[in-house]
Order: sequence, then structure tokens, then C-alpha cells
Amino acid sequence: SEEGGKRIFEKVERALLLFEEAEKALNATDEKNAEKNAKRAYFLLICPPTGVSTPDCFRLFDEQKKFYAPATEEALRLYRRGDLQGLGKTVKNDLQSAACALNPHVQTAISEAAAFSPLGYGMTGSGSAAFALFDSREMLDWAKSRYKGAFRAIAAESVVPKKKTLFSAFSLRG
Repeated sequence: SEEGGKRIFEKVERALLLFEEAEKALNATDEKNAEKNAKRAYFLLICPPTGVSTPDCFRLFDEQKKFYAPATEEALRLYRRGDLQGLGKTVKNDLQSAACALNPHVQTAISEAAAFSPLGYGMTGSGSAAFALFDSREMLDWAKSRYKGAFRAIAAESVVPKKKTLFSAFSLRG
């Protein structure tokens, strides 16, 4: 009946509102913890003089048929917890082997980044830059002052978000 359908809809709507309120409470706790635990990450970026074609890099990656376990979610979790040591051990880029095969400058930049014994190192995107991860501005400045390679070096740091806005999966209003 129409009345029965209306009651079911109201119950579902109330349940969704309860889920939405619970999610807001969890997100507020997560935001407080993220702000409390968040740490800036410091990066020395070493930029090869020539790039790698992204389509070519993905094509070679596909041809190499290498499998890598997913690590993005774990890296994000560690960063949000403020665990830069753990993050450094987790960062990786599945395209690295292909990019290095296509452009030897990428491997040189990665090796130069690794030479500073950072918490972690790797490459961005399809090889536009290599990076070394540090947990302090002093270590970043030290590494940049000692970089003697032929490539451009840039000091960068992460931004610690003060507030995050999430779309609620339970929202009827979007």
C-alpha cells in the first residue's frame, strides 16, 4: 500500500540520518587526531632535464607485466598518523622501472636522491622528478646545500590540512 511504502521510506530516511550523524562524529574525531598527529614532510625534488612520455611509460609498464601490491592507502594512513618513518618505507611508484628504462636521467635523479639517506625516495608521476623525503626542514636544507648533481633541485614541503571536507556516503542531500 502507499501508506506502507511511505512508512518504509521514513524508516530508511531516519536510518540514513543516524548513519550520517555517526559518520560526522567519526570524522570530527579523525580530524582532531589528524591535526594532532600531522607532521610536515620535507622533500628534495631532483628534476631530470628531459621528461618521459606518460603514454610511453604506461605502455612499457604494461609490456613489463610486473605486479606490485597496492600501497597508496597504507602510505596515506601513515602520513595522517604522522609516521614519516613508516611513510618513507612505503612510498613507491609502479612506473619507476619503465620510466628508468625510457630515460636514464630518471635513474640518475633517483640515485642522487637516495644518496642523502632520506626516510624514503622515489620518483613522481612518470619520471618528471625524483624525491628524497625528510622529517625536518634542517635535513632538507642540508641535503639541498650538498647536492652537486647536474639537475635542478627544489626544496618543497607538504601542507598540513587544517580541515577536511568529506562527502557523506549516507547523505540524501549530497
